[in-house]
Amino acid sequence: MSDRLDCQYPLVAEVILNGGDNVSAVGTYDLGVIPAGAVIVGGWYAVVDTFTGTGTIAIKIDDGTTQTSLNAADAGDAAAIGALDTGLQTTLAVPHTLQAVVATAALTDGKAKVYVQYLIEGRAHEAG
Repeated sequence: MSDRLDCQYPLVAEVILNGGDNVSAVGTYDLGVIPAGAVIVGGWYAVVDTFTGTGTIAIKIDDGTTQTSLNAADAGDAAAIGALDTGLQTTLAVPHTLQAVVATAALTDGKAKVYVQYLIEGRAHEAG
């Protein structure tokens, strides 16, 4: 047995949500793709400017068949930082689209940053 560890830096997908711009009206917005082979190990969102309006934002990933919510609370609320669910610590068999779902009412202002942290199986940056 080797005492070496192959190490990998986590990758972080970062997306900026702007009320009145890329997440304004009620609907689902595709934000980017988390690749096949990824293991989501964490994530968070940071509200930079509180959103205006009574709408809610859910952060989800979608494999083309099923949407899985990554946040339990409204990502558009006044909380400065919120955690995303890290319960998806299994290898994604297919690419998943990162989405913001605006519900109940339009968002006319505000800004948040969303970060999804993941690893790619079999990828290494350093050999120990």
